[in-house]
Amino acid sequence: ENSGFDIVIGNPPYVSNKGVDKKMQKAYKEKYGISDDLYNYFIIKSFELLRNSGVLAFITSDTYLTINSKLNLRELLQRNRILELIKTENVFDNAVVEPAILIAKKEDTLNTNYKFVFKDAKEDFSKPKIFNVEIDIFRNSVNRVFFVPNEFNMKIYNKYNEKIKNLYNTWWNKISTSRNIAKNKEELEKYRNSLKSGDITLLGLITDGGVGLQTGDNGKFVGVIEGSKEAKRVLEARPKKLYDAIKKHK
Repeated sequence: ENSGFDIVIGNPPYVSNKGVDKKMQKAYKEKYGISDDLYNYFIIKSFELLRNSGVLAFITSDTYLTINSKLNLRELLQRNRILELIKTENVFDNAVVEPAILIAKKEDTLNTNYKFVFKDAKEDFSKPKIFNVEIDIFRNSVNRVFFVPNEFNMKIYNKYNEKIKNLYNTWWNKISTSRNIAKNKEELEKYRNSLKSGDITLLGLITDGGVGLQTGDNGKFVGVIEGSKEAKRVLEARPKKLYDAIKKHK
């Protein structure tokens, strides 16, 4: 009756696209134009349900902050008004990914630069590091990624963002898949040969092959922060995995 809800609050299922039934994957793609993790659809649907100036409050995986397949969500959020974004440590026993808390208002801000609260609560949720940051920083970042805007990260952003963004915009479509790499092999080789010591480039421009290290759980197999919950989980799981591996190969 009032053109939408005042608020939508949720903690959508932590189900990746790979865990979705094939039939439903097809249905979601037809409806939303993407094939992705369930929480992506929940956020899109929630903005549809909200009235203008209505508020979204969600706890989800934090993967939408950076990874390429969640660009649609970053664009959606950056078109509206983010009120607060909180990065937290993983508090769930079974979830592999870390969560983020998002509070946003349905409001067209496409031509408006505004400030919002970004909290880094990974070390202490009750005493987060708080940053009042402009949305344009993330709108202008490479691939529109969200990052903790601390002093160190902002130095990197100010020094390298425009250079890397130009490289990304120029070359990404030519290295985004193994097929594209093969198709543009000669052009890529010419570019590599033109590089000089001290030049800045993308890792994908100076390596062969479209796929690097894939584990499905980088925190477990590539590296974890000592003393973190992930490190504890690895230590607890390692003896059983080692025992199972030895038993299997006896």
